[in-house]
Amino acid sequence: MDLDVHATLAWGVGPAAMARACHRFGVTHVVMPATLVRPSLLARLRRRRLADYQEMLIGVQIVLVDARGAAQAIERPQTQPDKIALSV
Repeated sequence: MDLDVHATLAWGVGPAAMARACHRFGVTHVVMPATLVRPSLLARLRRRRLADYQEMLIGVQIVLVDARGAAQAIERPQTQPDKIALSV
């Protein structure tokens, strides 16, 4: 995987701040720690789960890296259109 790093964000930046920075600078990929898959209680309370980042980072590929340096690209879940319930 050939990555060209242009910027880094401060540790602990939430999904909304990261989404704004990605949009502003035209980022296509972000590299994040694999610990997002199983976040701590504090991370879940602060809404810093992988799902939160996926929700905010539209059009950005997320790459998770574990402690050994192994990288894994995360596939975006397929979203289905909301079903509209009609009552008669």
